Amino acid sequence: MVNFYLDSRTNSRGDCSIRQSVIICGARFVANTGLSVRPEFWDRSTQSARTRRASDPVNGKAHTAARLNGDLASISAYWQRLEATATEAPTAAAFRELWNTYTGKGQKGGKASPVLNLLSNYAASQGRTWSEGTRTKWDTFARILTDSGIYSTVEDLASPERAAAFVDYLRGERRQKDSTACKYFSILCRVVRYGERVKTYEPGTADALARGERFTQVRQPVIYLTREELGRFLSFDTSSVAGKVYTYGGKAHRLNPDTLAAVRDVFCFCALTSLRISDAWALCWANVIGNALYLTTQKTCESLKIDLNARALEILERRYDASLENLTPFARVFESVGPATMNEYIKTLGYLCDVSEPVTRTYVKGGHRQSETRPKYELLSSHAARRTFIVTALSLGIPPAVIMKFTGHSNYAAMRPYIDITETAQAEAMRLFDTL
Repeated sequence: MVNFYLDSRTNSRGDCSIRQSVIICGARFVANTGLSVRPEFWDRSTQSARTRRASDPVNGKAHTAARLNGDLASISAYWQRLEATATEAPTAAAFRELWNTYTGKGQKGGKASPVLNLLSNYAASQGRTWSEGTRTKWDTFARILTDSGIYSTVEDLASPERAAAFVDYLRGERRQKDSTACKYFSILCRVVRYGERVKTYEPGTADALARGERFTQVRQPVIYLTREELGRFLSFDTSSVAGKVYTYGGKAHRLNPDTLAAVRDVFCFCALTSLRISDAWALCWANVIGNALYLTTQKTCESLKIDLNARALEILERRYDASLENLTPFARVFESVGPATMNEYIKTLGYLCDVSEPVTRTYVKGGHRQSETRPKYELLSSHAARRTFIVTALSLGIPPAVIMKFTGHSNYAAMRPYIDITETAQAEAMRLFDTL
């Protein structure tokens, strides 16, 4: 049994340490978790952090409630696994050793384990150009891998048997969809492939590991805006939301008109230019030369020139007028908004613009095929803008090779799902002649 509670003292940032009380076979262990939270965000009844908005920080380190609660859930799962296999009460020294193992301090001299060292070296080598989102995904993978308790040595990482146990852990205890388990397994294979390059493993080890697992992949519908829906986004009056509360998905949403305008503009600009949201936020006025953008993408470090259409230029003119007071060549074109807030506002904008077509998604979870149907606005996210550009460009007859120069895609296979959409739409449009 595990309980979390706050220390009564606060640190210089106004945070209280989160302490843990663990009971296994009647023996009790109390220690700091290494986590902290502002008292006003702590819910004693649920032993978790709670905020009104997902993007709000809950401590002086700017951690969100989701990240903090994920860390607490990992600690709780670790102790629960040990409790399930315990046959006798651990001593105080055994408890401390178990906790040191979880935190990576179980080696002599407080050194991290060889597994953690390899993971850290991989992140340091490959993560120089990672976006914040990619780094967050890596941190989650590394934490889950450590929490599983399956890998103790570097040799374990290359073991197909251990990999099978890790996948079972993801599907079973973690209740992950097959698509998510496949992503984590792919990261594991990339780590092993890195190990080959630094001579930790023999050549071909990663290929042998990859061949050992099979996942059921179900192609999901591509979420994008039609031309009519994009037009409603572009023309929506953001000032109309002032002082109003909108309820959907069982939650009430109160919107800031200025934030909604910023989100609407950057989303539509990406849908009109093929930019990723991360590149749009990094866009400076110095990148705008005449009627074109010149930039190097953050994800792939590729240099691009993107010619601007009239609707994209309208958005730039609007942002130019809004930032005249602080206008310099290196001033940002778009106001940066947190990822969670961005996606929340995009969904609400979709709700307000009646982007409510039902979308059915099918996935495999726990070995069982499941389906769910939700209105499209609930599935919108920032990446839907880039998908909207690709599908719109294909439907307008722009060749895929030309679109790939805009988007920076390096291979034709990445365009295949979008081409399938437009070919299906063309076939359906032709069938309208059947009614003549």
